[in-house]
Amino acid sequence: MSRLALLVPSLVAASALAQVPAHLGYQGRLLQADGTPATGVVDVTFALYAGASGGNPLWTETGHLALTDGFYAAALGDGTPFGPTLFDGSERY
Repeated sequence: MSRLALLVPSLVAASALAQVPAHLGYQGRLLQADGTPATGVVDVTFALYAGASGGNPLWTETGHLALTDGFYAAALGDGTPFGPTLFDGSERY
């Protein structure tokens, strides 16, 4: 009985690793055209594509971000959840 109890949690943990992530942390820095850090609060639209150029986005989300010396951090997937097939092992841009 104790062997079975140890096996079940390990199978559950392995299947959880294969699931689509709920969120992805993303950090960046936004600079003005003259190279100075942007300030204030901005709306930034994030998108994921199947190809490096052109095409329609597979996923988009707009975040309302507060900038600190131009730096920001976002949790992608909070506003628009990732679909179950978005991360299927293919490259994303």
